[in-house]
Amino acid sequence: MIKRLHAVNVIHHTYQPRDERAYIVVLRHLHHSIHPDTIKGELEDLVHTARNVLNIRHRLTKAPLPIYFVDLEPRDNNKSIYDLQFLCNMKITVEAPRRKTSIVQCIRCQSYGHTKTYCTRPFACVKCGRDHNTAECTKDPSTRRRAPFAAGPIQRTIKDVMSTAVFRQLGAFPPPVRHPLLLVFPLHTSTLVTLATFLPFPPTQPLVPLPKPPSASYSHAVAHGPQPVDLGAQLSAFLAEFKTLFSQLMQQTGTILTMLTAILHRLTA
Repeated sequence: MIKRLHAVNVIHHTYQPRDERAYIVVLRHLHHSIHPDTIKGELEDLVHTARNVLNIRHRLTKAPLPIYFVDLEPRDNNKSIYDLQFLCNMKITVEAPRRKTSIVQCIRCQSYGHTKTYCTRPFACVKCGRDHNTAECTKDPSTRRRAPFAAGPIQRTIKDVMSTAVFRQLGAFPPPVRHPLLLVFPLHTSTLVTLATFLPFPPTQPLVPLPKPPSASYSHAVAHGPQPVDLGAQLSAFLAEFKTLFSQLMQQTGTILTMLTAILHRLTA
């Protein structure tokens, strides 16, 4: 089926079969100067075939770390690698990789849920928004990156938030989703304001400041001595204030839900 889709040039994306996925482990305390081919040879002597060995670098300084990611061929003895204590004449620790909490994003078409290895969709550049590979873009990286999506204020604003570069600038990625057809994205405050100018939402009532309770002067308090505390009146005032705040909160929550519903309808349309 995949060969047929490629033959007729159908735009699509696929997924790697589960039984063909590599068994990934993390090797710690191996010096970064050890060549990956040396690690592959050592693992082959221990009856473990490695597809790929990658040395991890620091996220900011790009300095090599004593950590290696190893992709093993799927076999029945994969779990026995956790019993390994020595490799390349060094004391090591074998760990499972940390589970990712963000949605997988394709760096080819910038869509979510698949990777570039199994994607045949058109390229989408996160710098200029045109249909070419981001690595081949000649735009200055120091300029503001734009989302690679359709024109128009709504589409451009939504997909600005969804682009890889803008998400790193905002410091947040989409949360993991449980339903395959529903994607909920954390929108920036300025983005919500921009979307609200284009989407028809019901007008909201302005926040009314609560009246301050009258405060007695110092001379009045000293002259009359300690006053009895009316707990019933204070409780009534507190409940009235709480009711007002809760009503305003419910109104704002309803507006946000209406806004998100309209956004999801436009994305799925």
